[in-house]
Amino acid sequence: MGLFLEYVYWFGQNWPLEFSGLHSLAISQFKSVIGDYSAYCIDNIIQIKFTGLKKYPLNVLAMALFYVAAGLNHFLNPSFYLPLIPPYFPYHALINWSSGVIEVVLGLLLIPAFSRKWAAYGIIALLIAFIPSHVYFIEVNSCAGDLCVPTWVGWFRLVVVHPLLIYWAWNNRNA
Repeated sequence: MGLFLEYVYWFGQNWPLEFSGLHSLAISQFKSVIGDYSAYCIDNIIQIKFTGLKKYPLNVLAMALFYVAAGLNHFLNPSFYLPLIPPYFPYHALINWSSGVIEVVLGLLLIPAFSRKWAAYGIIALLIAFIPSHVYFIEVNSCAGDLCVPTWVGWFRLVVVHPLLIYWAWNNRNA
């Protein structure tokens, strides 16, 4: 029984979302299995933990994960990004490193609601700053370093994917 209560306590401390109607159903089920007093203790743990928490919109969490993963990839696979930086920009390694840091920071800032709006604006600014890199990729016939794709893929990224990413950030700024 003690192990079960420790699990429920851990669950109450680590579950990030708010309970809805399942809360009262779960407590009534607990009462039948473990007794009234234990269910009362579990109920108090759950109410203390979950009162006032706001659900995170799934699209915001997906966007945060996307930018954190993309930012980390700048450090894990710099040889992918360095050839995409136009030669008229100096300090390619610094640009790659700072882009990764900015993407990770902005991705993490998307999670709390109080910083989400400014993080979305930062992502939009970052995406606009990446446009010269996309144009350069098209100029070199969509072949930079080990990355060689048909030219239409470079145009598709610039004309379709890039605006969709900007729209995604704009749409999530007030989520």
